[in-house]
Amino acid sequence: MYGFRPWGSLGGSVDEVRLSYHGGIVCSMPRGKPSPKLAITVDPDVHARVVAAAAADGVSVSAWMTEAARHALRLRDGLAAVAEWEAEHGAFTREELDVARRHLGLDSPQQRSA
Repeated sequence: MYGFRPWGSLGGSVDEVRLSYHGGIVCSMPRGKPSPKLAITVDPDVHARVVAAAAADGVSVSAWMTEAARHALRLRDGLAAVAEWEAEHGAFTREELDVARRHLGLDSPQQRSA
């Protein structure tokens, strides 16, 4: 399915076959929606920790980074929702935050500093 084949052996029209130009060779691409690629640069210490974390979790670095990005995006969305709610209703009180911490099983700030 992913093999490199000369142009004439692809069969069908250009509209019928999804094509990619790679290194001067035309190859067929898988049907469906292949995942987009994203090239990033990270600090060496981050690179080593990501590689180690992915190995410890038994997943590829791409899968680990995808899940880490999803987590960061969920946090961002949650913080935006809180900011929107507070803009409409006012800031959460200390008591409301303490109830939320207890509900989530988190220590209150006073317990952590003691």
